[in-house]
Amino acid sequence: MRVLLSTIGSRGDVQPLVALGLQLMEFGQQVHLCVPPDFRYWIESLGMTVTPIGPELRSTGKARSAAVMPTPEQRRQMIAGTIAAQFETIAAAAQDCDIIVGATALQVALLP
Repeated sequence: MRVLLSTIGSRGDVQPLVALGLQLMEFGQQVHLCVPPDFRYWIESLGMTVTPIGPELRSTGKARSAAVMPTPEQRRQMIAGTIAAQFETIAAAAQDCDIIVGATALQVALLP
């Protein structure tokens, strides 16, 4: 069976899916993850394939000065782009999968 595990979030969001993926592999299942690009090499070193999704989180977690902070409109545009890309990426990664498990806040409503 081919299983897709997907989340956009920090290591606290990703690591439980990695643990689930490792257990599924022990049961002989083929596991693929959609996760932020920060985690790609770590997960691939464990024997699972990865499709990067969303922004790199290491860069978004750093402290920034007020002069560098994005405006509310820039943030809204970034989120809208991330959401659109998320649905395209997951749809492509889900091809030929038997099961899809999505974790954390994968759906976001945007106000006009």
